Amino acid sequence: MDERWGAYIHPRDRARLGREWRAALAQEPPGLFETTFRVRAADGSYRHVSTRCVPILRNGRAEEWIAATDDVEDTWSASLRERLLAEIAQVSGEGLDDSFAAVVKAIVPELADACVIMLLDNEEWPLPEHVAVTARRAASSTRHGLPAGPPLRGQTVVISDTVRDVLASRTPRTLRLPAGEGVPPGIVPAVTEQWLRSADATSVTLYPLVAEDIVLGYAATSANGDAPAPGPADTRLMQRIFRSSERPIRKSLDLQRARRTALRLQHAHLTSPPDVPGANLAACYEPASSANEIGGDWYDAVIHADGTLVLDVGDVSGHDLTAATAMGQLRSMLRGLAWNNGPECMPSTVLAMLEDAAEGLDIASFTTAVHARLQRRPAGAWHMTWSNAGHPPPLLVPARADPYFLTGAHADPPLCVAPVLPRTSHHHTIAPGDTLLLYTDGLIETPTASLDEGQHRLLTAAAHQRGSPLSDLLDSLQRSLSDNRDDIALIAFRSDPPSSETEDPPHTPRRTSPSRG
Repeated sequence: MDERWGAYIHPRDRARLGREWRAALAQEPPGLFETTFRVRAADGSYRHVSTRCVPILRNGRAEEWIAATDDVEDTWSASLRERLLAEIAQVSGEGLDDSFAAVVKAIVPELADACVIMLLDNEEWPLPEHVAVTARRAASSTRHGLPAGPPLRGQTVVISDTVRDVLASRTPRTLRLPAGEGVPPGIVPAVTEQWLRSADATSVTLYPLVAEDIVLGYAATSANGDAPAPGPADTRLMQRIFRSSERPIRKSLDLQRARRTALRLQHAHLTSPPDVPGANLAACYEPASSANEIGGDWYDAVIHADGTLVLDVGDVSGHDLTAATAMGQLRSMLRGLAWNNGPECMPSTVLAMLEDAAEGLDIASFTTAVHARLQRRPAGAWHMTWSNAGHPPPLLVPARADPYFLTGAHADPPLCVAPVLPRTSHHHTIAPGDTLLLYTDGLIETPTASLDEGQHRLLTAAAHQRGSPLSDLLDSLQRSLSDNRDDIALIAFRSDPPSSETEDPPHTPRRTSPSRG
């Protein structure tokens, strides 16, 4: 170790090492110098060493230093690996993108200057030949001091043969980037290529990402500025980190698959509403944005042979596959009970029968629902009879008056809460041109606002969208009111306006009258 020894220290360690050395010299008398840093070996790779250096004092000055230095690469790698995996495991219950975000945050800047995760959109493996395969950027991180990375949204790339070879062989590959040249096309999205060039990337290393023998995509790490390209030891350590993170990634995959299954189950049940003579129907279902949130919301619409329309909306408690399964069972039973008991069966009676079946079959412990029956009357009006089992009240938007909620005169509890209590049917007349909205609480309930505030926002938004087509109305309400934390089911009914163009006087809300079922 002579005056040139600093040239053998890893560029990322030189400044820190200098500060610690000067701090030891500045002590009176000079004190112990103890640190860990990376030294370049003869083959060009870097290894971690730990040194402990003490001064030999003469006349109060440090005339000599005696140091003992150990190669601690294996110990350092094991310790880092355990720490990084502990960080990754903390978010193992999150979605796939969130889990990979924890991975890149853990390895930058310890093992790389920057890292981007690219997930394949194609689930088929091996990848189909002569077919373009797209990967999207799911997570990224850059060390402090580099330019800010581009946003994640909309970043995709059609992968190159180089990426295909890495995925097929499941072996990392380092691409050295000559000065002034960027990364080859088909490795990362175009905006990331531009970022690598602006951040003076000198190399990019590709790592396949595999979980349960499923090739998910690949990671691209970079060395920037004066940082050397990763050596064999660095690459092996990074591989171990990615492989060891398979457990939390696999858990995220399981959650993602469960969510897909639940969504397929829900969409299989939530069919398009039927055509209704004398009226229009529209419905939609919007799942929660979180990968873990798969709920039990549903809507339904059935027409009896005599033209009576039955509308349902409901919400099974819980946000998992169990809730989605219970939703499917309850919706099917409610539809069957309403059909088999005919159009004259009171909605309160139908809900009481559904509650008895759900209790007896132990399907769901807590469910809210609105079951409504609409029968056409002369002059285009519709008579609505409904029963509400602890659900947010239906919203009526009159053609020429302010919207209001159909609360009824008696509040019934949710299903399977107090099955011995009788249920109530309510009545109301829907005038020509009026709009009825049934919805679930995800539309109006947020963590930052009370239910009353949410209902007030719904009244205001519905008034502004009064004349919109039903599909536009539902889309506008969902976008303006929901924070996407919970799933939402919506179904809207609008009676045909009167054929006469003469303007009627403003519609005055009528009081609803309850009847015991």
